[in-house]
Amino acid sequence: MSKFLTSKAKYFYFAFGILMFVTLIASLFYMSQYAHIHVYYVQSPTGSHVIARDTEDALGNTNQLMWDFFEETSDTTFAKDFNQYKEIVFDYQQSMSSFNNIILYYALTGIVCFAILLVLSNHNRRIYYKSNLYGGIILPGIVSIFSIVMIIMNTMLMGTFNNNFELFNRVSVLQNPDTKVEASKQINNIQYLKDLYSCDSTTYIIYDVLFLLVCLYSIFLIATAIIKYKATGKERKEIIEKVVMSND
Repeated sequence: MSKFLTSKAKYFYFAFGILMFVTLIASLFYMSQYAHIHVYYVQSPTGSHVIARDTEDALGNTNQLMWDFFEETSDTTFAKDFNQYKEIVFDYQQSMSSFNNIILYYALTGIVCFAILLVLSNHNRRIYYKSNLYGGIILPGIVSIFSIVMIIMNTMLMGTFNNNFELFNRVSVLQNPDTKVEASKQINNIQYLKDLYSCDSTTYIIYDVLFLLVCLYSIFLIATAIIKYKATGKERKEIIEKVVMSND
């Protein structure tokens, strides 16, 4: 087993690099399914955010349709006043945006760790020294700990989404340019609106699996570094003794 791990180290480390590049690319798609769960807002002079019926973005889009919908629909799932929900939606869209940026930083951290491991020659050094051991433990360790944090944060966001499933999907339908016009004409056809729902927890589950895979693979690299360091102990000792003797 140790012989296999030491002989295939190059492939293991490059696989780690590929996995982190995949994560980097994945950060571009995290919010795709939830992009329309949002409200338009402006920053006040004091720095706080203002969300109102007539708040509009640079393209002239407003929150008018959502306010009208919640006031006019016969659906008793929601209150008539969207003011009760605007902060929930706003907090969610801000949390999603922030976490999407964190995924990017997470992937870049992994890529930097991978690059340092290459500099240390962990991928092709036949005999491991302490620098290889420490690098092989600390760098993947950073990624594995970061991965656990990512799983926790992503799972918390999934919980928020699941707790507000109806609200967020309804907002998504009303804010999506492809569905909002027709949806506004069907405000009392609840089944029709539900048929337009496109948001579920699939994305969260996929990313939890991705973060878990990175975490487990990082732990595997730590084990590989320790095993290879121990497996090359005899050769390392002989080399060090020769260096000491030559200096004498």
